[in-house]
Amino acid sequence: MIFVNTSLRKNHKYGVVKGMAVSKQPKVTIIVPAYNTGNYISKCLNSLKEQTLHDIEIVVVVDGATDDTEKIARDFANTDERFKVVVTENKGSASAKNTGIQNSSGSEYLMFIDSDDWIEPESCEELYASAKKNKVDIVTFGYYRVYPDGKSINETKNKTCNKSYFDTKLFEPVDYLGDFISFYGMGVTNKFISAEFINSNGLMFETDHQVHAEDLYFSYSALFCKPLVYVLNKPFYNYYQRSSSALHSDATGIGQRYMQLFERIELKLNERSPNEEFKPLLSWLFYYMLTFTLYNWYNCEFKWLYKEFKPFKNSSLYLNYMYYAKKVKRIENETVNGWFLRKTFATLFTARLKGLAFGTLILRIVLYKRVKSNIKGEK
Repeated sequence: MIFVNTSLRKNHKYGVVKGMAVSKQPKVTIIVPAYNTGNYISKCLNSLKEQTLHDIEIVVVVDGATDDTEKIARDFANTDERFKVVVTENKGSASAKNTGIQNSSGSEYLMFIDSDDWIEPESCEELYASAKKNKVDIVTFGYYRVYPDGKSINETKNKTCNKSYFDTKLFEPVDYLGDFISFYGMGVTNKFISAEFINSNGLMFETDHQVHAEDLYFSYSALFCKPLVYVLNKPFYNYYQRSSSALHSDATGIGQRYMQLFERIELKLNERSPNEEFKPLLSWLFYYMLTFTLYNWYNCEFKWLYKEFKPFKNSSLYLNYMYYAKKVKRIENETVNGWFLRKTFATLFTARLKGLAFGTLILRIVLYKRVKSNIKGEK
């Protein structure tokens, strides 16, 4: 085990201290960034401890937590040599993930798990076997969306991808890439990634706090390296939907932050391949970010919606990469129309004109479904 020695923390507040080393090189390192998740992290770490594949390493990066997150993590390290606890000052999830990569012990594959989520017992064993059998750089897999009331939704898609799609023509045609992103997402928690692939390509998470969605930056940087990818259509990951999670935090300025994210990705792409090969990919990315943002803004006040949307419309990127411009314009119109219908419903209901109010509600539901279907893979 490797853990923080509290007796040394009087002089060294942050860092790691080596205890008993893991007996041999692990096959898989699971990186768990943790910040103030004392109420959830035990379930997460228990799910890792109970993996049917024993040759694993768990690196818990305590990112300046002020609750009992660190204590719980150290308790696991004290009883299981496969756990490593790294304590840092609060720098954010992206920095914590980078720290986890740097502190891994030469394993073959890496996984990233949020400290309020958990995985199924057979996850590492089946993912490792799949990666080795298919000789791929990344295995992507399904997940459950779990709610506080106990309800869970299986988000695994009954659609298969073959690694042959991910050769030198990965990004042609662009519709296939869009389909892949829509069905399997660009987050890292449902990806099983070769450590050699990460290290040889110098992949790291973006730590600039002005940039939104560091997972998206990491995943696109990985795609630019043309990995071999295999899809395993099983839901191994349990994604807990707590309202206070980072994903559901205040969205003020999200439009500008998405633009900054896009600019960073464009810069990274130009460093690797300064030609037109990847332009369809950037077009899809711009479409994806824009429609996803509109979808999240659906219930916002119109003035706020317009203010947040403005960075997209005023950017030269809007013209340069709007491969899907007509679709986005339609979604934009539906979003604005949905806002007016919501206001109309509220006004009529308050005035006790319930028949008309529910008519507008039905129209709004129709628009909502159109927006959602467009975002989820309409071609």
